Amino acid sequence: MRWPTSHKIRRFVAVLLGLGVIGSASGIAYARLTDLPDDAAFRYQGRVVTEQLLDDRVQVLSALYGVQRPSSGKDAEEFDRDAAKSMAVSLVLENAATERDIVISDKTAQDQLDKLIDAQLTGGREAFVEFLSSQGISEQDVLDEIKRQMATSKLVEKVTTDVPTVADDEVRAAYQDHRDRMVTPEARHLLNIVVASRTDAYRVAKLARRTGFQALAATWSRDASTRDQGGDLGTLTADQLEASYAEAAFGTRLNGIYGPVRTQHGWNVGKVVAIRASEPLAFDEVERELRAELQNRARLDVWRDYLGELLEGADVEYAAAFEPDDPTAPPAGLPE
Repeated sequence: MRWPTSHKIRRFVAVLLGLGVIGSASGIAYARLTDLPDDAAFRYQGRVVTEQLLDDRVQVLSALYGVQRPSSGKDAEEFDRDAAKSMAVSLVLENAATERDIVISDKTAQDQLDKLIDAQLTGGREAFVEFLSSQGISEQDVLDEIKRQMATSKLVEKVTTDVPTVADDEVRAAYQDHRDRMVTPEARHLLNIVVASRTDAYRVAKLARRTGFQALAATWSRDASTRDQGGDLGTLTADQLEASYAEAAFGTRLNGIYGPVRTQHGWNVGKVVAIRASEPLAFDEVERELRAELQNRARLDVWRDYLGELLEGADVEYAAAFEPDDPTAPPAGLPE
């Protein structure tokens, strides 16, 4: 199924910038003072971040990550507090990186951007520039975000460099404790036809129960990437599909027809041509991934302790409308 151009670019930028917004789940120590300017969101180490600067930051996040501010009400108020906290934590992390002599040069960030545009983005630089223009942000905004992410990544490396390697017996014990999770997910080989309307989808579904599905795909499907292959999507697990589509595809018997199902790509009719059942995984098959997961947990414990101390000592003052609900909460995971 085809991805819209804007979604492709957002997925590209998500890969480029590490699939996340640093600090969005973080908290920070604060003091409520009364001498902040009227247009201030917060102040950090004497620097006032105005509501306009915060709005500019949110605009960049909206373009790069699809972040959207609710229009009004409590959700909008909570969003404003989270946005202020995210930006404040970002500044704290930048300061911590600088104190450890972590500096990402403009050339390093530009090289990283150019390399990923060439390797991953259909349409190359021209498509990237057009996207930035449509979103009202600049290439410098993206480069600044790359530098923040790269600096924080290096900071995490420095903070967690002495975390001991997970022992073999710990990995084996974790495997035994969670054997119910050590399975391959069910996967299904699917064919799919994308059409423009529900009416066309009903017509195709009816025809598919009486004639060859692949011939129908060649005639009806609007998906140029699969049409010439008879609508073949390959073998996929449920988590690789949109929720509504996965529910239909994985709720259908072998050789059954499902649909119409509406997704962001249009109206779909599909067929299940093979089912690969879930199977238990041997220890050797999961050892590497399980070891990495345990190692990351150990790194996370060290990082949370470090960041907790860092945030406790941060000199941040929030305006009342931007004061976080839980200003000292540590992040849920390691920064990407």
